[in-house]
Amino acid sequence: MPRFTSEFDETFHSDVPLARLRDHFADVEAVIAHYGHLEHADRRDDRTVHFVLPPQNHGVTTFNGRYTCQWTVVDDHTVRWRTVEDGSGNMWSEGEATFREEGGRTAMHYRHTLAIDLSVNRMLAKMIRGVVAEVTRRELRAYVLRMLAAA
Repeated sequence: MPRFTSEFDETFHSDVPLARLRDHFADVEAVIAHYGHLEHADRRDDRTVHFVLPPQNHGVTTFNGRYTCQWTVVDDHTVRWRTVEDGSGNMWSEGEATFREEGGRTAMHYRHTLAIDLSVNRMLAKMIRGVVAEVTRRELRAYVLRMLAAA
């Protein structure tokens, strides 16, 4: 089964104080609330959530994403997240948001890698790889903007 990997890397600026913005991006309740289209999200603990996305049919395949992800506040300026392998997933998420004060505002460098397994043949995988990457990057950017607006 082909795996599609997308990278998203962008710096954003906010008037929200650094510590508050960092804590917001590490708050699993905020993540769930602003994730976007979800079938459901099960909070496993204060740092871990199991996500199930609604089925998506794009004509060539149907995809029902699921994964378990854990967030960690690494230090005063860094939040990281990564998939926790539990055997039930077909998506993998890993990333980091770093925060710094810049000219009276907070700058957030947001880096996210998302991988999904799709049930398509290799020829079709070559044809849609770029489209999947672009759609994923767009969704990740929209998520970050929703989180920033809610902070």
